[in-house]
Parts: sequence; C-alpha cells; structure tokens
Amino acid sequence: MSLGSVDEGCAVARARAPSLTPTLGALSVSLCLVGCGGGPDGSQDGAETGGDPDDVIIEIIADAPSPPTTSPADASISGAPITDLATSGTEVFVATEDGPAHVVETNLDAVEVVTDGTTPASVGTILEARTIDGVAMLRATQGVFANDGDRLVYHPLSDFVADLEDPTLFGGSRSTDGTLALWILSSSGDYRLTEGMIHQWTIPQFEPTDGLTMAVESEGVALLAQGDHLVELTFEGGATRDLETPMGTVQHGVRDESARLYVGGARGVLVRTLEGALRHYTLGASASASDVTARIDQLVSRPGGGVYALVGNSVLILDDEDARIEELLTFETAPTKIDADGYGHLWVLRDGELTAFYTGEPVSFATSVAPIVGGVCNICHQNEDTGAVLIDWSDYDQAVERAQALGSRTKDGSMPPPGTGFTLTSVEIATIDRWISTGTLP
Repeated sequence: MSLGSVDEGCAVARARAPSLTPTLGALSVSLCLVGCGGGPDGSQDGAETGGDPDDVIIEIIADAPSPPTTSPADASISGAPITDLATSGTEVFVATEDGPAHVVETNLDAVEVVTDGTTPASVGTILEARTIDGVAMLRATQGVFANDGDRLVYHPLSDFVADLEDPTLFGGSRSTDGTLALWILSSSGDYRLTEGMIHQWTIPQFEPTDGLTMAVESEGVALLAQGDHLVELTFEGGATRDLETPMGTVQHGVRDESARLYVGGARGVLVRTLEGALRHYTLGASASASDVTARIDQLVSRPGGGVYALVGNSVLILDDEDARIEELLTFETAPTKIDADGYGHLWVLRDGELTAFYTGEPVSFATSVAPIVGGVCNICHQNEDTGAVLIDWSDYDQAVERAQALGSRTKDGSMPPPGTGFTLTSVEIATIDRWISTGTLP
C-alpha cells in the first residue's frame, strides 16, 4: 500500500450558455461559482477548504495476474489512406485525406464516404477524432462534427471551439438530461459543456497560466491533470483534492462500462472505482520508477468492462474488476491509434491502414446463431411451397456445412432474398460473421 496526501480546494467555474441549435448566435455570458457561492446547477453547497487534509490510500498493484490469451481473429483490413478513427457503438468513422468516411462493418473491407444533407460538403482538414462516451466526434478546420447513427452532423459547439487556441476534446459522461458532457481543453482556458451550458473551470492546485492535459469524469467526479499533477474534482460543492501518485505525465483518461475511471501516465495506470477506491497498476515488476517501463500511449474503453491499453508496440487488456492484465497483440511497428466498437472488434490503425481484430468470446451456434437463422431462414427453407432448398438452419450439422455460403450471402444482402419481407439486422449479420471467423463452434 502507498499513502499520498490530499490538498483540498475549491474549483471555480464560469458559465456560458450557447444556443445549442444548428444555427448559433452570440454566446451569452453569466458567472457562477462552484462550491464558492453558486454552482452550475444553482446549488449553494460550500466546499471544505480548511482543516487537516485527509490521507488518500492508493493500492499499488505491481504484478497483476496475466492469464494466457488466444490470438484474436483478424477480421479485415481496409486499405484506405486513414489518418485517425473514432467509434460510436457499432459505427466506425475514420479520417482520410479526402475527409471523413464511414466503415460499413457488415462488409468489413468496404469504406463508405459519409455524405448527408446536414453535413457540409467539406469539413476541411480533420484535426482529431475522438470517441467520447459512445459518440464519435471529429474536430476539423470547418467545425466539430458528431455522429447521428451512420451520419456525421455539424455540432453547435463549433463556433465556440473555433475561437479557442489549440483546443482538444476529452471525454465526459452523460448529464442528468441524457446529453453528453464534454471537456474542451485549450491554451485559452479549460471548459466543460453540459446540459446546454459551457463552464470554464479554474482548479486552485494548478498553475493558472497552464492548461489541463487530461480530463475524464464519471458519476459526479472528474480526474483532471496538468502534466504530472493529478487532481480529483467533485462537481457537487466543487471540492478538489490532490492525488499524489508516481504516474509521471498524465495525458490519457477513459471511463469503462462499469463507470471506473482509468488514467494513463508515463508510469502505468491509475484506476478510480465508483466507490472512490484508487489502484495504481505499474505494469512492471515493482512500484519503483526504475522498474516501471510501461508508458501508456492510449486507453480505450473495452466492451464488457475494463480497457484496452496501447503500450508501445503492444495492446494490453486491463480489467480492474478482477485485477488482471493480459497481453493481447504485439506488432512490429507501433500502432498510431486503437479503438473498440460494440461488435467486439478492436480497430488498430498502423501506417495508414486499419485492421479489425475480433477480441470477444467465440460465438456459439446454439446460443447466438441458431435463434437468428432458425427463426428467419427456416420460414422459407422449411416450407416446400416457397421453392427454397429444404434446409433446417436450426440444425448445427446442416448449418456448418453451408457456413461460408451463409456468411457471404448475408453480407451481400442476397439472403434473405430481397422482396420476401424478411431482413437481418447489421448486428445479426455481424454475429453470423463472427461465428464463422471464430471457428463455427456448436
């Protein structure tokens, strides 16, 4: 166990209320204090800024168990000139030299350029792509764009971001009204968008002339970094406290599906649980800085819990729930970026090419595929009057014999035949594809 000290303070926010409609007017400006008179929600809760600081207990986990893992199936390679990527559930968006594109996952080697009436004909040069709490967001020279299903739409935050110096987007969480809370860090100041209001935050422990380098939040608490200085902020009351850790420079943060916060630094990963417990994974032999070799290059929320961590040339799985780390993939050259989608694919961008790896559990016929093909395909294939070949698709032996044809025809849309009134969803098609690519298990 390692003890760190707490410096408690009071975070200050200035609130700005933009018109969150596709047509933006001037931003109206009002002032409010969080924990020092009045919060963004109108509360008057005071923060405790005096008294003796509490102790923060940070558990050091230097050698988490690493169970053996099988190599994931290589699902596809897209040969487009790709420079960045972001995901939203089952949707994958990429930045290319020609602008944004949408990856059609039911035909994984196809890339469809996104065009839509609400998307400008040109977004300009794409500067960054982020996956923020399940929303794919692209910041470009012509504005900020967020996905609406398989389309990108102009985000009303665009004009505000355009006036900032060196802005970058970081992940928040869902507000009480269901909208996305978003951090915008910049040399001009650090802001949080939530429930239609933009608040500029000032953290008393940080140098006022330097900006934040990382922001991530979950369930009313945020972890904020300025270089190697990490602070925990509680939104209700605005209380802050220092978290003294041997993390080194902190640049990456993400929230997993269980609402844990994972923060990556020069020396491992710090995890904050929903209950407030803190654990530092050194990803090395011991907690001493000389033995810690894992600098975190990226963290991505993993479907089912935990995160994918990009560490140099390797991708690791880190799951705090059962305190395990396992090496998943190692490449000859370091990936530029990784991301994960709702299908269970890990997308790896290297040298301008995008590769999708299926990293979830193998799909079984009985539990996942039979309910799909037995329910839809058998309507015709078990009816002599339709003229279809008689096949019992709920029978494993008959289905596995025709697995490749099943996969190709469901992908190209010829099965079920057009005009029959029967269709498969993209998730159902992807499930059949995963069953085939992971071994056609019974």
